[in-house]
Amino acid sequence: MYLHPLTMQFKTESNIVIVRLDDGEDFFESMEKVVKSCEIESGMILSGIGHLKNFELGYFDGKKYVKKTFKKPMELVSMHGSIAETFHIHCTLSDEQQRVYGGHLFKGVVSVVNELMILKLNKIRLKREKDKKTGLKTLEIR
Repeated sequence: MYLHPLTMQFKTESNIVIVRLDDGEDFFESMEKVVKSCEIESGMILSGIGHLKNFELGYFDGKKYVKKTFKKPMELVSMHGSIAETFHIHCTLSDEQQRVYGGHLFKGVVSVVNELMILKLNKIRLKREKDKKTGLKTLEIR
């Protein structure tokens, strides 16, 4: 029997978008497709679960991000963040011994599946502007 590979799915109801990303998809490339297709200019990632592999997490030490790359698949325990002109996503992942890792997600590949819920903001506009003190692009709410 031939099984067709799964493909990304998403559906919108009111201002909520439910997303399923599948094994092997580049997380950010797929999310860009969802955001473009659903015309999301500003939004919030309310939740995300599943698995990631080949991902990079960062910890901001007050001056710069200290990054670490993880190759092997891990359980995506929690994900949330904001959508403006860029994504700002934090997540928590655990390995097979339930050790937990977390931080800012810079890149990743879906392993098995990801399930996300996005809130599309219709009147509130989110923008990112560089903060002179930290150098970070911080959230501006309009």
